[in-house]
Amino acid sequence: MMSELTFLELLRSKRVLFDGAMGTLLLSKNLGAQDYEGKEGCCEILNLTRPDLIEEIHGSYLEAGADVVETNTFQGSRLKLEEFGLGEKTHEINVAAARIARKATDSFSTPDRPRFVVGSIGPTAKLPSSSDPELTISFSRIREVLSEQAAGLIEGGVDALLLETQQDILETRAGIFGIRDAFKEKGTELPILVHIAIDKNGRMLMGTDIVAACSILEPLGVSGIGIDCSFGPEEMRDFVRVLAKNCSLYIGCVPNAGIPENRDGKPYFPLGPEEMAKNLTALAEQYSIDIIGGCCGSTPAHIKEIHRRMKNKRPRRRKVDRVPSVSSPFKRVLLHQEPKPLIVGERLNLLGSKKTKELVENGDYQGLLSIAFEQESHGCHIVDVCMAGSEEKERMEKIVTLLSQSIQVPLMIDSREEEVVESALQIYPGRAVVNSVNLEKGRKAFSRMLSLVKEYGASVVAMTITEFGMAQTAEEKLEAAARMRKIAVEECGLSPGDMLFDCLTLPLSTGEEKYRNSGRETLQGIKKIKEEFPEAITILGISNISYGLMPEARKLLNSVFLYHAIRHGLDAAIVNASEITPYQEIPVHERELCENLIFNSGENPLLNLVEWVKTKDKGEEREKKRGREPSLEEAIRSRILDRSTENLEELLQKALSRMSAQEIISNILMPAMEEVGKRFDSGEMILPFVLQSSEIMSKATGFLESHLKGEKVEKRGRVVLATVFGDVHDIGKNLVKSIFSNNGYTVYDLGKRVPVHDVISKAEETDADAIGLSALLVSTSNEMRVCVRELSRAGMDIPLIVGGAVVSPSFARRISVLGDGRAYPGGVFCAKDAFHGLEILNGLMRDRESMIEQYRKDVARQLDRGKAKEDIGGDRKKVDTIGGVIAAPFLGTKFVKDMPFDEVFPWLNLDSLFRARWGAKAKDSPELREKEFLPALKELKVESVKRNIFDLSASYGYFNCEVSGDSLVIENDSESVTLNFARRSPITRYFLPTKEKDIAVLGVVTIGKDAAEVERELTEMGETKKAFYLHGFSAEMAEALAGYVQAAIRKELALPEDMGRRFSPGYPSWPDLSEQKKIFSILKPEGEMAITLTEAFQMVPEHSISFLFCPRAKSPSK
Repeated sequence: MMSELTFLELLRSKRVLFDGAMGTLLLSKNLGAQDYEGKEGCCEILNLTRPDLIEEIHGSYLEAGADVVETNTFQGSRLKLEEFGLGEKTHEINVAAARIARKATDSFSTPDRPRFVVGSIGPTAKLPSSSDPELTISFSRIREVLSEQAAGLIEGGVDALLLETQQDILETRAGIFGIRDAFKEKGTELPILVHIAIDKNGRMLMGTDIVAACSILEPLGVSGIGIDCSFGPEEMRDFVRVLAKNCSLYIGCVPNAGIPENRDGKPYFPLGPEEMAKNLTALAEQYSIDIIGGCCGSTPAHIKEIHRRMKNKRPRRRKVDRVPSVSSPFKRVLLHQEPKPLIVGERLNLLGSKKTKELVENGDYQGLLSIAFEQESHGCHIVDVCMAGSEEKERMEKIVTLLSQSIQVPLMIDSREEEVVESALQIYPGRAVVNSVNLEKGRKAFSRMLSLVKEYGASVVAMTITEFGMAQTAEEKLEAAARMRKIAVEECGLSPGDMLFDCLTLPLSTGEEKYRNSGRETLQGIKKIKEEFPEAITILGISNISYGLMPEARKLLNSVFLYHAIRHGLDAAIVNASEITPYQEIPVHERELCENLIFNSGENPLLNLVEWVKTKDKGEEREKKRGREPSLEEAIRSRILDRSTENLEELLQKALSRMSAQEIISNILMPAMEEVGKRFDSGEMILPFVLQSSEIMSKATGFLESHLKGEKVEKRGRVVLATVFGDVHDIGKNLVKSIFSNNGYTVYDLGKRVPVHDVISKAEETDADAIGLSALLVSTSNEMRVCVRELSRAGMDIPLIVGGAVVSPSFARRISVLGDGRAYPGGVFCAKDAFHGLEILNGLMRDRESMIEQYRKDVARQLDRGKAKEDIGGDRKKVDTIGGVIAAPFLGTKFVKDMPFDEVFPWLNLDSLFRARWGAKAKDSPELREKEFLPALKELKVESVKRNIFDLSASYGYFNCEVSGDSLVIENDSESVTLNFARRSPITRYFLPTKEKDIAVLGVVTIGKDAAEVERELTEMGETKKAFYLHGFSAEMAEALAGYVQAAIRKELALPEDMGRRFSPGYPSWPDLSEQKKIFSILKPEGEMAITLTEAFQMVPEHSISFLFCPRAKSPSK
């Protein structure tokens, strides 16, 4: 009796092995024209002409150990078959292919080992997302074509359907809809899998990255998402990591047998069975992949070796929660932004923008595109599109198509018409938001719209409007939201995270008594919804509050209202971001005028605001309050500080009649940028505004460039910038470039992943005054140490400025110490941010000698502290040790996993976390500690437990040892391993004298790979603050884990708490990092702990610590 196990039950029970390439084996058969019936190149015709051969190939993979074979239908759609004149045989070919595969699997299936058939649907070679008329095709046509193919495969008996090697996410979406249509036709439902093909940058052919693909596909009801083709398993590693961290479904990896080479006109795949199997199974184990198999170049021999290595292991279940998000065809955007709010651009609204209306009526869609670009450049996360009125459907289709090919941010489809919404959702490749959905037309109309939202995998803005009109009070708004939520979630199947509630607000410009509390009620409504439904996302069209007022009053009122809405719980704002002024930059008097109107307090608040705006001098408010016109210098300076280009060139032209271009730059523009830096450092200015000020500076200096001809241009210095080799993150470095260049420095930006040799060569070539290096990862920061040593070896003394999330002042001082104990003469300086880097650079240019002298003192102090801690080079007689016999509880290695987080957490050193990792400037900063750091730590603790991102494990052991000079000989089974320390290192003094046997403890601890991957994910999403905090927390958790394990070792050795110290390779007493491999050769953490060493002997995962524990040493005082 055959097993009743389904394909999804198989996936739940084990890692599933797919077959290998079909085409590779067919090519090896040297088939003739008679086999193809004159249709050479069409493998699918062989399902009809040579079913025996196809069955034989399926059988060879099943015999090799495959759980699943794919049908020979990769090019089996009508569009592809028509290229061979076989379009009319589409149904016949697909049915035959499925039956051949079914016959093969049935002959190998047993009750204990069932085998399955997956119907293969490849790309059509058309690109519906493209604007190329030769390649584009309609959504409906793709849907129809792939429905036909899927129906044939279902009729032939497949267990699941696979859209594989997908290149255009819109074609993939259409394919899913086509398969659903086939399910309805055949009266069944099967699992749908999607495998995408990506390029070296991790994007599909039409630009969709992996995270965006997950955001788009997961809501469409597919069972799994994978990556196939293109590369070998090693080249897929980073891409699989991203997939594993962002996909909550089953994941797959089906690589080629390496990257193909052209040999004598034929493809050659370099990976043999053993190498491919080793790499792929290791990758599967590391990232808990559910489906593996082989694509191009793989054979039954490859599958057999993969099967041998799999050992029927069930993948460790990943814990990935779906985060509320939407996506353009290119990138995902989280609906929860930090800091708030999510900004929705409002200007492409035909009903609300006079300019948009004019452009639409004139058919000027390029003009509309310019508005979209402008909103994107001002930082909006989503663009709202409303084409209400005549020809709404046609206009919406045209603008959605244009925007989807042009802008990076997702779209919000704003229409109350079902036909318009469905048409837009069909042609939009990404995951959109549908706006303006409400109960005004009744429950049935509301449910129909929500059904469309669910069907197309979109998110929705639910407006608090019912059959009785717009909800006015906070209680009414909550009641409407609760009712809509119940229908959406319980009846229509939407996820709560897919809903955004719009409390709506009415204009305050009328002054009518019944509307005077509208602002306050809206704010309270937002607050009540967030209290009742904490997971709810709230959104608001901010500018409605000011409708009907004069422009300057609107800008003020909108800005203040947005500030208070966020404080009441608003998550997203539909607003013109370019006209929002930060609350702190609005004069107090003007804030109060707006707040009186919003909260309906005082007498005549509307009249007071209107009268104030009429009397103040537009554009120069601060100077008006001082009772005088701003000077020309002050007006130019204000353009930088206020991030405004208004009459900038006119002001600069006037200034040129009084002073030279160089004087304008040196005496006005640069001091203004220095003020920007001070405001950023004090927290008055946030990073996006800093970048905008920098852009204004660039425009100003660009305008002045033509006037610098003939003048002696004063450049402040030359700087070489680079992100270190191995590190792909350059956001911070790019900001540094902007700040440095806009403050008068010539910057040579070498980009990211730059080898040390290239950095030094460029510095020498340009006679650079300084080098700036950035690193985000611990594992890559060692390149900074390499750069210091290579600069010294070359006899150079160029100052080195280092920065990045993992770089601290103590790290900078540590890497500045050369092998002979001297400090690098050029100086190594740690910059906490771009403006601190500028401050360091300015100091070096003003008085390099004093800066270097202070640097030498700082390094000397650190070395002295190190000597106090480790007694390096000290008198051997002064080392605190204990004598006597220390009995080891066992000899050899012990592995401990799943150590309880709650037991390790108390070992966290908060002072080190807050000061060394998170950058607290002083011990006496209780406000920073209480309001920022402790809440951040609490959130990290809760989140890390919820997501289980810490996999706390350790490997340690007790070994007989013997001192030999400055070395320690470790006895491990029948072999010995010699650990070599620094000359006169204190470590050997913590063991019994030479020729006396003693006990040493070696250990490795790790918090696992997930924390670092979450950190990278946050960074890739632009959430650098969260990534920064998580990195510091992770690093200190590794230290805490080491302390926890040390305590266990002390207990096992019956040592008092003040005895026992650990030392690690890479530090002054044990400087050679390559000693790591000796520890690894003894403890072998590569297996159970999955810790590996890079070529530079850095540990991966990066938050891991290896150590030698000296039981006789006195513990350092805390």
